[in-house]
Amino acid sequence: MNKTLTILVGLMAIATSAFGVDCTVASPTGIADQTTLNVKDYGATGDGTTNDRPCIQAAIDDADDAGHAVHFPPGVYLIDVDSAHS
Repeated sequence: MNKTLTILVGLMAIATSAFGVDCTVASPTGIADQTTLNVKDYGATGDGTTNDRPCIQAAIDDADDAGHAVHFPPGVYLIDVDSAHS
């Protein structure tokens, strides 16, 4: 059975995923210049159908390394938990 977790978010570095999803930072400014990292800058779509897990994880990893927060713009973020074990 394929397990998924859907996150509904209201208001609230460079990495390439091992899952074949490009999660390259799209923001023109450097990570050091930001205090909040936007998951959409990492390629997350928030459309409810795309597995956003690798891009969200890349944003979380960079934020953790730099001591920053992660911002989720309004959307439905699908996280395929089975991809964590692939």
